Formats: sequence, structure tokens, C-alpha cells
Amino acid sequence: WRLASSVLYRDQVRKLNNQFGNFILIPSNFALGTDFEATVKRERYLGLKKIENWNEGDQVERIAHYKSIYEYMARAIPVIAEESQDSNIVVRPHPADDISVWKARKRKWPKNVHVVYEGVINPWIKASGALVHNNCTSAVEAFAMGKLAIAYTPLQDVRFDFNLPNRISEKVDNLEGLLELIKIRISHSDCPPEIEKENLLNRFINEP
Repeated sequence: WRLASSVLYRDQVRKLNNQFGNFILIPSNFALGTDFEATVKRERYLGLKKIENWNEGDQVERIAHYKSIYEYMARAIPVIAEESQDSNIVVRPHPADDISVWKARKRKWPKNVHVVYEGVINPWIKASGALVHNNCTSAVEAFAMGKLAIAYTPLQDVRFDFNLPNRISEKVDNLEGLLELIKIRISHSDCPPEIEKENLLNRFINEP
């Protein structure tokens, strides 16, 4: 997959690097925290009954969890931008996000922050110098491409967090540590395989 992704997305990766350089990619996974009503409608449309079956307490706590993580990430982005002035930061909204929420915040952020939802995410991952996420499956795709994502986890709750994406990433729970990891990743975005994480991914894929 690492070789295939290099060939498959070569032209798109070149175009993105020409436009944004060696950028920091921040994919959103916070639709439940930014636009709960739209997310519920979307899940109902897709026939996913999970939210409807939860009791009110679960709903309230899960929404609060995602809202808090979104706020942590949104406050971190301008700090990352100030500390990484030679790099562009690309925030990629989730398909279920209300993109206007991100664009409204962008108005107060440094000029090297861009909010872009365009095309599939794979070439964006391949082109990025660093990928910062929380609980996002883009980290799994990045690992398959030979990139080690950074999971920014200021809050964790096993009831609501997905099992794999954060565990397959480099985890950091504070902003200072996040900035240090970004500096390392932006210089060395490709990573050698980590046996423990490779085994974790393989177990996940092979589970019945």
C-alpha cells in the first residue's frame, strides 16, 4: 500500500506540495461537537441507529466530550501556526462538519492556516509533513502509507473514543509536547514500521 499510494496519488501530491509546501494536516473528527443536529440527521439517513438508542445521559456526555476535544484542538491550531511560521497548516473538515464553523474561527487565526475540504483525503495525507488528529481514522490510513500520525489527546474517554486511531499514533496530551512532536514529524514524516503498531493494525484488520 505504501508503494501503491506513492504511484496512485503522485500527481495530486505534487500539486498539493506546490500549493502548500511541507504542510501540517489537521483532519477534523468533531462533527458531533460542532453540529450535533446535522450529524444525527446524517446517521439516521444512513440507517445508523446508534445515537437514537442511547439514553439521554449518554448523548449529553458524548456531545460534551467531542465539544471539549474540538475546543482543545481549535485553541491549539493558532499556537501551532505561530510556532510553525515556515509551514502551512491545513485544517480539513470532516464530511459531516458544518464547514462554516471552521471558517468562522479561521478569521482570527494566522494567515498560514487554511480550511480546505477538497477531494479524497489520501493524497493530503501522503503530501503532508505532519498529521495531527484526535480519534480520526486518517491516522490508520497514514500508518498504512508509512507515516506516523500524532494523536493530540488532552481528554480521553474509553466510552466514546475509537480503539485504533489514537493507539496507532504517537500520543501526546499537552500542547508543549504536541509542538515538539510536530517539529520532529515535519522533518521526518515517513517512519519505519513499528512492530507493536503493525501487530495492532493486523489484529484489527483480521478480527471477525
